[in-house]
Amino acid sequence: SRGVLPLLQLATPGVSQFPKITVTRAFSQVNKIVSPEERKKWAAEILQTLQADESRNDFQKFPIKSATFWVMAGLEHRSAQNHEEAGLLFEQAYQVARTHLGDDSDDLGYFLSFSFDNLILRHKYAEAEERGRALLQIIRKRYATKPSSELPETLQRVAIVCDMQNKLDDAIALLQEIIDIYQSNPITAEGISCANAYQQLAGCYDRKNEHEKAEQKFRLSLAIIEKVKGFDDVASANVLHSLGCCLEAQNRLLEAEMVFRRSLDLRRKGHKNPEEALRTPIAALTLHTLAELYVKQSQHEKAIPLLTKAHSIRSSVFGENSPEASTTFSRLSEVTSMQPQPSQNTNDSKSPDLQSINAIQDSVSRINEAVEKEDVEGVLREMRSGKSSSTIQERACVGIWKMTRNEDTLAKFGKGGAIELILEAMKVEIRKLLCKMILICCTQNHSGFHGVQMHGSGALRNLAEDDDNYAKIRSSNAVELIRLAMQNHSSKVLLRRYCEDALARIV
Repeated sequence: SRGVLPLLQLATPGVSQFPKITVTRAFSQVNKIVSPEERKKWAAEILQTLQADESRNDFQKFPIKSATFWVMAGLEHRSAQNHEEAGLLFEQAYQVARTHLGDDSDDLGYFLSFSFDNLILRHKYAEAEERGRALLQIIRKRYATKPSSELPETLQRVAIVCDMQNKLDDAIALLQEIIDIYQSNPITAEGISCANAYQQLAGCYDRKNEHEKAEQKFRLSLAIIEKVKGFDDVASANVLHSLGCCLEAQNRLLEAEMVFRRSLDLRRKGHKNPEEALRTPIAALTLHTLAELYVKQSQHEKAIPLLTKAHSIRSSVFGENSPEASTTFSRLSEVTSMQPQPSQNTNDSKSPDLQSINAIQDSVSRINEAVEKEDVEGVLREMRSGKSSSTIQERACVGIWKMTRNEDTLAKFGKGGAIELILEAMKVEIRKLLCKMILICCTQNHSGFHGVQMHGSGALRNLAEDDDNYAKIRSSNAVELIRLAMQNHSSKVLLRRYCEDALARIV
């Protein structure tokens, strides 16, 4: 269990006898055979040794030995995910080594690499780039006499750091250098590492809106993967997803659809349970993106099942309340509300105030514009004037639901009468549904479309976050209406979720 310590005792001023790989392998072995409690005690002993008076003379004589001890203590913190503490130790090791070795020393790369990796983990990308470029200078000199995979691997990490800072031109230059290195060797020119570099390069071009260049690089990456792994290997699925997004950005929707579907098919292929094969984050992203493609083409009936599946996957992978699941859930609700309802046109045509579909569409457009501008009164004005249209009432409820996620609008909607308008819309819909159930010809205004109930409940839930609104909702018949909505639309999973969330907040 103390296998690393005897190794450290042999350290000399030079790093050549103490290469990084030796330390990290030895440390890895210790992690396998020593319990976390013992490791903490061991790390404390290292630090105590460094701080002990009797050892200072020794470490002053051998500063690189001291720096190596700091690295070992930092590795212990890194294994416990204490990256801030590890960073302080790696930085101290680097500064000691830099002082005694000089910036041009090949051995300084050993200490630079730990500092570089730590800064990436701590999302300090500007500092990481500086260290990464310093590390590249050392590795490039080494590569000139002894080529290895270390140079392209480090180039790729620095390219990622540049990408994270949106320094796309710098990232492109580094990635092109990687590709040039791989292309210089017939073996690596057709390897997966080269394919990955092409894919990363394509992503940078895509974010620069240079979609034609991006498409070319994605296809080069795909060609290498298909040559190495075969045409039907699942390894192609990720590249196909990115290629589909690139084609969609060029408005080549039919091609994009085919590519997205092929990506999903490859994930299903060869799996005992094809649908289970899609229960991954990237597959959920492909399903969501394909759904958005259909929404662009007003094919809502195709988009809804895909969004439902994507939401199910993201809920199980990330959790129901995660940002990923919530984003898909919100979009699913919006797309569901966009789908035309058979009974809607009949009721709207009977309205004395809005006698044409064009008038309804104009009102919906004004609601959408008011939501974008956060114009509370604009939404409420359309809701009041469009009481005879279930389409307008439902879209207004969607608008209120969206806008009340912002705390600044909660009080404004409450004082403007939003609660009363929502409850009235929900009440009229329930009356209409009851009339249908007993086969009585009813002249009430709203259809049995569940969107008013669903988004009305969601809006009430958000409004209840304000104390004054909460008191007003509690004193009304909101709870009764929400429960009736759940009872009358028991087969609507999304509606039930909205209602349950509202009841949990209100009750």
